[in-house]
Amino acid sequence: QTYDQGYLVHIVGADLGRNLLIGALLAVVMLFWVLGAGRGIVVLAFSIPLSLAIGIAALHALGQSLNLMTFGALTVAVGLLADDAIIVLESIYHRWEAGDGHWQGIWSGVRSIVIPDVTGTLTNVAIYVPLLFVGGLVGLFFVPFSLAMILALLASLLVSLTLIPLGLGFLGARPGAGTSSGQRLVHRLQRINEHLFDWVVRAPRTSLAITFAVLAISLAGLVLVPINFLPLPNEGALLESFTLPPGASLLDTRAAVKKISERLLRDPAVAHVYARIGSSSSTTYTEPAYAGEIQVALAPGVSVSALDAIGQRIKRESQRPGVQVAVGTPTLERVGESLSGLPQPFVIHVFGAEVPELRRIADEITAKLRGISALADVFNNDGYPVTQLQIEPRSEALAVHGLTPAALYAQLQPLIDGRVISRVPQGNVALALYVRLADAPQHSVERLAALPIRIGDGGWTPLGELATLQLVPTPNQIRHIAGARALDILATPTGPLGSTETAARKALDGMKLPPGYRIAFGGLAAELEQAAIGLVLATLAAFAIMVGILLLQFDGLLIPGILLLEIPLALTGGTVALVLSGVGLNATGMIGFLTLVGIGLRHSIVLLDRARANENAGMAVEQAVREAIQVRFRPIVLTAVTAILGMLPTALGLGQGAAPEQGLAVVILGGLVWSALRSTNLIPALYLHWRRKQLARLALAEEAA
Repeated sequence: QTYDQGYLVHIVGADLGRNLLIGALLAVVMLFWVLGAGRGIVVLAFSIPLSLAIGIAALHALGQSLNLMTFGALTVAVGLLADDAIIVLESIYHRWEAGDGHWQGIWSGVRSIVIPDVTGTLTNVAIYVPLLFVGGLVGLFFVPFSLAMILALLASLLVSLTLIPLGLGFLGARPGAGTSSGQRLVHRLQRINEHLFDWVVRAPRTSLAITFAVLAISLAGLVLVPINFLPLPNEGALLESFTLPPGASLLDTRAAVKKISERLLRDPAVAHVYARIGSSSSTTYTEPAYAGEIQVALAPGVSVSALDAIGQRIKRESQRPGVQVAVGTPTLERVGESLSGLPQPFVIHVFGAEVPELRRIADEITAKLRGISALADVFNNDGYPVTQLQIEPRSEALAVHGLTPAALYAQLQPLIDGRVISRVPQGNVALALYVRLADAPQHSVERLAALPIRIGDGGWTPLGELATLQLVPTPNQIRHIAGARALDILATPTGPLGSTETAARKALDGMKLPPGYRIAFGGLAAELEQAAIGLVLATLAAFAIMVGILLLQFDGLLIPGILLLEIPLALTGGTVALVLSGVGLNATGMIGFLTLVGIGLRHSIVLLDRARANENAGMAVEQAVREAIQVRFRPIVLTAVTAILGMLPTALGLGQGAAPEQGLAVVILGGLVWSALRSTNLIPALYLHWRRKQLARLALAEEAA
């Protein structure tokens, strides 16, 4: 067996499943360390797998499976699922510590947190809802991922508002009298945070300026981050596409493939090969008898880091005169086929009316692209012209011999196109046997001109007396895209697609095209542009929904306005994490930035809601804010650390199957640290600063009245 996509599914499922388990265990161990080994922590630990189980059941009910994207979403979500439960648990513990009775403390704790908890979850859900309506190939990735995240977050909210209070109520779990080393560490962090908050309160404008300066520096660092559509795990196989000069016979192709296969099998990294000439039954485009693919099964144990070197070695071993080769992976080729009907993921279309001018432009582009180090296997799809027989009837000669152009064509058509003379059994299929003239390059014009043609009086005359014959070079194929004639230049990117496309555009900037001719990037580059547009529209829709939710919960514009600062500031931590880790930014990483906005909003909503409630209860504004920070600091830190530990295995890229989700995990992991700092310092300090000004203006207005 050369290639089995089930192997890819297996390694992704196994690696993500292992990372899911490790992350969940790390999160539970951390909770035991900080909160102690009471019955409450048992209920909290049980809430994580229960939320996952409910989310998976909901996915199944909606017809979704545990595929690459849903499994990855659940792996990332495991770090976020304890968020709601910790917030509710801490709220109940706080009421017990304040002296409330057992069930009274549970009821008061849930009642005080339910609105900000629901609002925080809905702001997270609002991020993913617009992504459900993204179409195209991007939608195939985003829709199942977003759906899995939505269901997991809603399941977490449901469990936190039901299992946590009921479990604490019936188990009689009160907070323990002693303090663990984890609790002592949290208390030390809280004291450090109080000093940091004091400094931010004294200089809120300076703090805000420093925060935005760090954001600008981190965004500038994105130029160092490689950009890909979706990194793929090691499939255990490579795919080599080959093309001989058009017109090469099937026997010539088979001989070339045999020699290439023999060379490949001598490579110690190659287990076995399987060659296909022409098109397969499952492909979306047609390949001639002079082209095909060689699937190269790699030996067990080949690492991801060695794939590029092996691919280059296979390419060198396949070099033969007149043979064009390109080496990639089976999945990457299928993605390219689904986008443009062409096997390579990097495509440039040249549009225009006249074939000779198209060929000239395509040759110039090919020469420029071959100078880009990040592009390999640059292939002008019209690089090999086909010699074609051109027959131009002579009207006067046809009239003399009693023929018409149509009558002449009727005699030539069977000779050129062929005629079925028999059918040969081949298994359960009867193959048609054609007889026709050999291809034009195997004939001289003189021999073709001597073909006998029956004329009107029943006699015969040579074809050369009735028509002008010549062999002319023409493109081996002419494609039409949206009704426009086009030639294609194909290539395989060896580096990040985003930077490769930028280098290609820069190389082609100086080209002067005649009027009516244009160049367009296709393949994955075009899909990335569509993905960016779709993400921008989905992001705008998500932000509109979030603003609506915030306005419904909070009176006035002060708190919603401060909370909206989370949107740009949420980018900082994730961007810094990408730059420091060297992990590329891909489609799932973009979703990670949206997730960070929701996480930051949830933390800030819970804290500012507490401050507002304190103020309504009669506290002075500064006392209300400081008390809110003191009460909410531990749950914010716990949820951040729990989420970090839950996603740590995936962020580290443990296993071959973690690659597609690693960018997302790194973005969220870095953003969580920054979010915890903002939510317990900058955001409440800004609220205190502007709330004081608001109260001062109200006092002046009352005095004036």
